[in-house]
Amino acid sequence: MSPPHHEALGLAETAKRIAIEKRTPGATIIPIIISSDKTQLTVFGSKTAYPIYMTIGNLLKDVRHKPSRRGQILLAYLPSSNLKHVTNKAACRRTLANLFHAYMGLVLAPLKDAGFHGIELTSGDGITRRRHPIFAMYIGDYPEQLLVTCCKNGTCPKCDVAREDIGNASDSPRTRGSRKKNRSRALARRGAYQRDLDQVLKALDGYDRGATAFSQACRDAGIKPVVNPFWKDLPNADIFLSITPDLLHQLYQGVMKHLLSWLKAAYGPEEIDARCRRLPPNHQIRLFLKGVTTLQRVTGKEHADICRFLLGLIIGLLLADALTRFHSNKDIFVQLGVRTHFKLPKLHSLDHYIQSIKLFGTTDNYDTQYTERLHIDLAKDAYRATNRKDEFPQMTTWLERREKILRHAAYIDWRLRRIADSAVDNARSASTVQLHDARAGSRSGIRWTSIKIAKWPNVKALSFTDAADRYGAVFLHDALARFVVQYCDPSLTAREVEAQSLSVSFRFNKVQVYHKAKFLLQDAQDLGIMEDVRDVAHARPQRKDKQGRTVPGRFDAVLVNDGTGGRTGTQGYEVAQLRLIFKLPQASNASLFPDVLAPGYLAYIKRFSPLVDPDPTHGLHKVTRLRDGRATTVCGTPRAWPDLTAFVEYHHATLVNCALALYLQAKPREADPTASHVVQFRLRYRADPVLAPHMQFEPVALDLLHRRQADVLERCLRECECAISAERFDLGSRYATTGAYLILVEYPHLAVDAGMDAPTVALWKHFGVDDRRWKTQPKEQSPWVVFKETVDGGKKMRFCCGEFADLMVVCSCGGWSHMPGGQIDGLVVEGRYGI
Repeated sequence: MSPPHHEALGLAETAKRIAIEKRTPGATIIPIIISSDKTQLTVFGSKTAYPIYMTIGNLLKDVRHKPSRRGQILLAYLPSSNLKHVTNKAACRRTLANLFHAYMGLVLAPLKDAGFHGIELTSGDGITRRRHPIFAMYIGDYPEQLLVTCCKNGTCPKCDVAREDIGNASDSPRTRGSRKKNRSRALARRGAYQRDLDQVLKALDGYDRGATAFSQACRDAGIKPVVNPFWKDLPNADIFLSITPDLLHQLYQGVMKHLLSWLKAAYGPEEIDARCRRLPPNHQIRLFLKGVTTLQRVTGKEHADICRFLLGLIIGLLLADALTRFHSNKDIFVQLGVRTHFKLPKLHSLDHYIQSIKLFGTTDNYDTQYTERLHIDLAKDAYRATNRKDEFPQMTTWLERREKILRHAAYIDWRLRRIADSAVDNARSASTVQLHDARAGSRSGIRWTSIKIAKWPNVKALSFTDAADRYGAVFLHDALARFVVQYCDPSLTAREVEAQSLSVSFRFNKVQVYHKAKFLLQDAQDLGIMEDVRDVAHARPQRKDKQGRTVPGRFDAVLVNDGTGGRTGTQGYEVAQLRLIFKLPQASNASLFPDVLAPGYLAYIKRFSPLVDPDPTHGLHKVTRLRDGRATTVCGTPRAWPDLTAFVEYHHATLVNCALALYLQAKPREADPTASHVVQFRLRYRADPVLAPHMQFEPVALDLLHRRQADVLERCLRECECAISAERFDLGSRYATTGAYLILVEYPHLAVDAGMDAPTVALWKHFGVDDRRWKTQPKEQSPWVVFKETVDGGKKMRFCCGEFADLMVVCSCGGWSHMPGGQIDGLVVEGRYGI
C-alpha cells in the first residue's frame, strides 16, 4: 500500500484507507474532491451555467489552486433551469433538489463500483497499482451545502444544532450535553458531533413505506425528503463529514464582514482607520492607507488582506479557545447596541473548522475561491466562444478541443526541454559547474535561500553624511570599521575587535547603495514541483514622486541568520530593521581585505532584542530595539536611548554647523582651535511621552572647552588621530582641519534625592572641514541662539552648501541657509560616533 501524501489525506481518509486495506490489501486511496457553484454567463441577461468540477487529494494544493496547472477538470454542466412552470414554491424547491441529486447520481455513478473493488491505474513511475477512488470532500457555499446534504435553510449542514441555538455558544460543549441518548458511543468517542448518518440513511430507506411516512422520517432526521441522494450508495462516504468550511463566504465575506461592522460601530471609523494607517509596510501585507471603513463592494481578497493584521493579534491560540473567549464576551456588542442577536449560520460554522482541519488539512485545501476562479476558464470563456444558441454542446466541444491543444503544447514543450538538455556539452567550465553545484546544494537543503540584488545601484555614490541623514545609518563609519576587523580575523574577541577598529581608516567616503533585496526560497518542500517563494526587503528613504508628492521611506524588518539558524524555528535568528544596502568601492578591497576574499553586498541594520519564549497571552514574540547596554542602564527608561539616537539623526547637520561656527569664532584667539578645543553640547532629557524624539531634549549649554577641561572619554581622544588621517584623504587638497563635538545628556528624572547629580550619557563626533569654510567668518549672532531656536522649534538644518560669493562671507552656522535646494556631498565629511 503506497504511503499517503502529507497534504492529501487527513484523519478521515486515513480511516477509509485502513478499512479498505483490511478488506483488500495493497490498495491506494484516491480522495475525490467535488465542487459545484452556479454562475452567471452574461453581464446583462439571465444566462447561467451549473458546472461540476473534480480534483483529487493526491495532488499538491499548489497544483490544484492554479488553473494553469490543470489540476481540476470539468465533469459536467447540470441543468440550470428555475422550473418557472411549477407555480408552487415548495414543490419547485423539492423538484429542483431531487433533480440535482438525480443528475449528480448519474455523474458520480462510476465511483460506486470503482471505490469498492478498485481499478488498475499506472502511475507516472510506470508502476501499476490498484486504486480506490473514494468520495472525500464536497466544496461549495452555504446554499450549495444545504442542497447537497438535504438540510433545511437556517440549519447547520454538518450538525443537528437547533436553529435558535445557532451562534449562541461554541458547539463543542453544548452539543455533547444535548446529544440524544441513543447516539452511539463510538460517535461520541471520536468527538464527532455532526448529524447521525445512520439515522439519515435509515430515513432515506423508508421511501417504499409511502410519501407521508417518508416525509415524517426525513423530518425526524432533520433533512428534506429527497429520493436517493447521490451520496447514499457511495462506498465509505459520510456526506456530513465531507462538507468543508467555506473560507471565502463564511469567514471572509461572512464573519469578517460582520466583525468589521461591529468594530466600526463600537470604536468609530476614525479610530479603526487611524490604526490601519499606522501599519508598517511589509511584503505580502496590503496597506489600507485610507482605512477600511470606507471601502465599498469589498471582495473576498480584500477581506483576506484585512484578516492578515486583524487576526494577527490572536495568532498561535487554539481556535476552540478563541471561539470560547468570543462567545464569553460577545455580549458587549449587544450592550453597545451593535447587535441584537448572534443567530448567524456563518458564525456557527466556525465551530466545525477544527474538526475539518484535522480531517482534511488546512482550509486552503478546500477554499471555494479557487473553484470559483474556474468559472472563467471552464464556463465564461467557453460561453463566449459560442453563438449563444444551444450553447452547452458548443461549450463542451470547445473545451474538449482546447484541452487537446493544451495537452499537445505541454508535450511539445517537454520534448524541447529534453532536446535542449541533451545538447548541453558535458565538459562545462568550472564556473558553470560551480553554479550548478550551488543550485543542487540549494535544493538538497544545504542552501535554501538565495538573494538577488539589482546589477546597477540606485544611488551611485552616497556619502557617509547622507547615509546618516537620509537612511538613519548614524554609526555606519564605526560599524563598518568593526566589520572589517572581524571579517579579516573572525577569531578575535569583542574587546579585540573594538580596539583594532580604532586604527581602521577608509580612503573613501562614498558607497554604492541599493534600495531593495529580493529573497528566493527554492522548493521549500524538497518535492521538485513547488514553485519558488519570493520576498522583498526594502531600504528606501523618503522621496518625491513625479507629481511632487512625498513618498514616505520604507525600511523593512528582516530575520538575520547568525549562522546557526535552520530551515524552521526561530533558533539562530534575530529580528532587525534594514536601514542600508551598500557595496564598497572596488579599489578599497585590496587595502581593507588584503588576505581574504572581499565581501560583496553589505547591509546596515538596527537590531532588536533576542527572540525569547512567546507571550502566553497571544502566542507572539515580543521584541524591542536593541540599545547600548550602558546607555540603557544610565538612561533608566526604555525610550531614552532610542530618543537620543533619533535626536542625533534628525539634528545631525545642526550639530556640525553650530560646532563649525564656534571654531570659526575662536580662530582669532587660537591658531588652530580644533587641535586644542572641543565643542560641548549639554542637553536635558524631557521624558515627555507626547513629544517626538527630536523634541525630547532641551538645550542647556553650548561651550567651546579645552580638551583638558572637557569631560571627553579616553576613546574619543584615541580616535582623533585616525579621524584626521581619514579626513585628510577624503578631502585631499581641500582639507583644512578636523573638529570634534561632545554631547552630554542629563537625565534629571533619575535623580532620587534633591542633592543628587543627574546621570549623564556622552556621545561624540569628529568631522572634517575644507579650506573654503575654514576661511569664512561667523555672524554677530551667537551660534547658541541659532542652535537653541532650531532645536526648540523642531526645525531641521541643512549642511553648509559651500557656495560663497567670496572667501570673507559672514556665516553664523557654516552657511546652512545659503542654498535652498539642499546640500553638496563631500564638503562636510562624516566622522565617527561613539558612546
